[in-house]
Amino acid sequence: MANNVSNQYLADTYLHEIMHAITTDHINNAKTKEDIKFRDQNRKVFNIFNKLFPKELFSRMDMSGLYYCLENEKEFASEFVTRQDVRSMLYQRAILEDKKNNKAPILALKNLVNSLSRLLVNSNVFNTNKDQLKLY
Repeated sequence: MANNVSNQYLADTYLHEIMHAITTDHINNAKTKEDIKFRDQNRKVFNIFNKLFPKELFSRMDMSGLYYCLENEKEFASEFVTRQDVRSMLYQRAILEDKKNNKAPILALKNLVNSLSRLLVNSNVFNTNKDQLKLY
């Protein structure tokens, strides 16, 4: 299969799966304050946008893949982190809602970014290969 796809596709897929590895346990087994905030905020944002883009009108398996982020909470976290086009779509919709005085989507996105940042900073994600990095 690797011979039939671009390097960009492979890199994007690899990053997507790495984000699953990083976020899934925090979603499934939230233990720390950061885990719980991230899980709850991710769920909140997922639910907001799932209502704004109902699956009856926006297929989760559309050709662009933009709405795949709304397949489930784990896909939402991974797609949100790794795909600029998904983030752009969500922010554009949040801005549209904001203009209609619905502040919930834009505030929820900001809170998700903050909780994800805190989760990553306070986890061992960046310490895992510290010794290997020193070799370089």
